[in-house]
Amino acid sequence: DVGGPDEDPFHHPNLYDFQDVNAWKDLAPKLALQAWRDFRATGDRSALVASWPAIQLVLDTLAGHDHDGDGLPEHDGTPDQTYDTWPMRGPSAYGGSLWLGALRAAEAIARELGDGDRAAAFGDRFERAQASFERRLWAGDHYRYDDGGGVSSDSIMADQLAGQWYADVTGLGDLVSPARVDTALRT
Repeated sequence: DVGGPDEDPFHHPNLYDFQDVNAWKDLAPKLALQAWRDFRATGDRSALVASWPAIQLVLDTLAGHDHDGDGLPEHDGTPDQTYDTWPMRGPSAYGGSLWLGALRAAEAIARELGDGDRAAAFGDRFERAQASFERRLWAGDHYRYDDGGGVSSDSIMADQLAGQWYADVTGLGDLVSPARVDTALRT
């Protein structure tokens, strides 16, 4: 949120006052995915160069919400993402798939910018997170809403594969098994 029509976004950046959006766990992945998307659409490397420090910072910060070390950031049981009235607990299909996509995007950005060490680090994070995503969230015919054990945890969310959509649009490849994507979408 960059403020309202009469607001200066550098002094009052968050006009949205229903919740504090600064802790939403889907915004950091979306930054990385959108930067990669824009590069793929325009070929403008200068935007990647300019955004790369911020992308690394926000993804490293979000990685700090991986409290159990499995590679997936956990939600804390509050509506801490863009679905601002839907609480999630533990890793979620929505947040987790965006996270997988963002890790792949960050790896691709690092490679494009010649940062091999960071590309390898993001690639390693992706591998660990992908295995956890499959183990913790695959329900046999869809990815669970979250892994928090609540009454809605096994629900089917339309955005369970939002990260895969970004990956498909931007050429990042498969984040999860294509057979599982097909099964989840059919479910």
